[in-house]
Amino acid sequence: MLLPLSLRLKIGKEIANALTYLHMAFPKIIIHGYVMPLNIVLDRNLTAKFSDLSMYITLLEGKSRIEAEKVIGALGYIDPSYAQTNFVTEYTDVYSFGVFLMVIVTGRPAIVSTRSDRDPQSIISYVKGLYENRKLDEVIDPMTMNDITSAGKLQVEAFIALALSCCEERDEDRPKMIQVAKELKQIQTSF
Repeated sequence: MLLPLSLRLKIGKEIANALTYLHMAFPKIIIHGYVMPLNIVLDRNLTAKFSDLSMYITLLEGKSRIEAEKVIGALGYIDPSYAQTNFVTEYTDVYSFGVFLMVIVTGRPAIVSTRSDRDPQSIISYVKGLYENRKLDEVIDPMTMNDITSAGKLQVEAFIALALSCCEERDEDRPKMIQVAKELKQIQTSF
């Protein structure tokens, strides 16, 4: 099924809300640890839900990180600082979520190959290059381009800027999931 931009934004917002809930609703922060399209399903009302919480990690009450026995996640979605240190934080999910946002708006996998460059690269560097060069038309999934208005392009620009901020190299430069969820709601309603 081809997903219009409005549904993609809705999916992003719903998953951001779900992650915010996991991060804030319990005494111990729950880290999903495996945020990617494969682990998300749409119900009959096209509401996005997590289908797999089997890899979750809980942070001890009052702690902001925990050392994992092994790195979990899929190539392209794994937070580089987590991969290097084995320390999981709530920002581990924020990073994966940023990649997820880029995947759903572009329709491309987390590791991409372009025609001009045969070497695979992360979707982050691919999207960042296009975003910085103001080539948003190339960022958007070509299957949805015909239906996108000028307001839709502004939504995509804000969506991509938010996704890139989620994928900042350092944890402390990334927003918290509650901020991401609020911004996605604003993006969805402002344009």
